[in-house]
Amino acid sequence: MTESVYQTRIVVAYGTHIMHVLHILLTGKWDPISLLDDNDLWISSESFITATSHAVNAAEAISDILEYDPDLSFMPFFFGVYLLQGSFLLLLIADKLQGEASPSVVKACETIVRAHEACVVTLNTEYQVRHPPLPISPTLTETIIFY
Repeated sequence: MTESVYQTRIVVAYGTHIMHVLHILLTGKWDPISLLDDNDLWISSESFITATSHAVNAAEAISDILEYDPDLSFMPFFFGVYLLQGSFLLLLIADKLQGEASPSVVKACETIVRAHEACVVTLNTEYQVRHPPLPISPTLTETIIFY
């Protein structure tokens, strides 16, 4: 396989994953707590079924990503965020259905767990280091207190 074909497969895999995650965010909920609570019975809606199929397809794209880019070096700063957002729905399904989940959902969950492990091992997190707070002058503090 030539370098060009290899790079194309990497780009297609990442693009496919991002497209499916954006569909999940468009049709689903962003907050994992509200997903688990399900006060509005969203998990029995048509948009839940649509989002679920996108979550499974996103996991299939993750499989390709792990095959072609095992160190996740193509998009190191953004992939973790998309992976996390695309994972919430699958984890919800695994939590609610437990042993009754379909084989495709179980395989998708296994894939996202592998991808999370790869993220922890390979991605640089130095940019997430908390910086010390800036010193605040007494005048600024007084201004904040009195407003």
